Amino acid sequence: MRVSLVFLAILGVSGCGYVGDPLPPALNIPQRIADLKAEEVGDRIEVEFTLPSLTTEGIVLKSLGGVDLRAGANLTPFNESAWAESAKVIEMSSEKPGIVRKRLPAKEWAGKEILIGVRAMNTNGRTSGWSNFVILKVVEPLAKPVVRPVSDPQGVKLTWTGAAPTYRVFRKAATDKEAVQVAEVNEAAYLDATADFGAPYSYSVVAVNGNARSDASDTVEITPEDKFPPAVPANLQVILGINTAELAWDRVTDTDLRGYRVYRSVDGAEFEKIADLVELPSYSDKSPAAGKTNRYVIAAVDQRGNESGRSAPPVEINVPQP
Repeated sequence: MRVSLVFLAILGVSGCGYVGDPLPPALNIPQRIADLKAEEVGDRIEVEFTLPSLTTEGIVLKSLGGVDLRAGANLTPFNESAWAESAKVIEMSSEKPGIVRKRLPAKEWAGKEILIGVRAMNTNGRTSGWSNFVILKVVEPLAKPVVRPVSDPQGVKLTWTGAAPTYRVFRKAATDKEAVQVAEVNEAAYLDATADFGAPYSYSVVAVNGNARSDASDTVEITPEDKFPPAVPANLQVILGINTAELAWDRVTDTDLRGYRVYRSVDGAEFEKIADLVELPSYSDKSPAAGKTNRYVIAAVDQRGNESGRSAPPVEINVPQP
């Protein structure tokens, strides 16, 4: 009886330890890469993708056997096997899960349309397949523009070297954390009319041809200065009043106009300023030189004190003795 009880106890313990059939070993195949990107920049093709950290079974990847990156002619019709066989294998160093960046020389593919693909392998060479493919039309490398900034009556004028179809202009003001694109133009010049005089700015330019772009130009800095005088007053006229000389001229339309200066010459002497910052385009000289020839010219002045040239020709009037 005691033996039977022991035998039954052994059977009970054995039954509680049963965990089912054994699982097959994990294949450790990396997940497929799905974020391949490629761009022609300057004299190179910049490739970027993310190596997976998980297997196709959702398990943390134990080890990576290698990375197979290839670039070759874009075949029509496309055949994956034929492309892979003819494509150039790009040498890769051992990589770890995460973002991978690789630079390829663009010159050997200039003028061609190429297709780029990548795949990750386990230590047995097994893979989950090629990544998304990127088609790239490679052009002759674009030279880095050389930029020259100068102050302009309307802000900052940029000019640069190059003959690309398009250019992107980037600007950083003192209040900006980083440079931002402010324009895309089709010529090698740009006028930044939003720049304020006296404020510092830095600029850079990138040449663009389709999907290709140049390296950004060296950054240039400028604090634009307003050294630009307003327009010269025109159509000055003078008439004789009662012991006065009455002057009138066309209004200067510069937005930063502050006023006008009136100059007078008596009997051919040097012109002397007789009125400053006159607001309206008219002036009454209440003390012209009697019995002499009085000649007049006008100049415009802006908010920063820049003075225009003087009106021409001078107008003159003979003031009789009282």
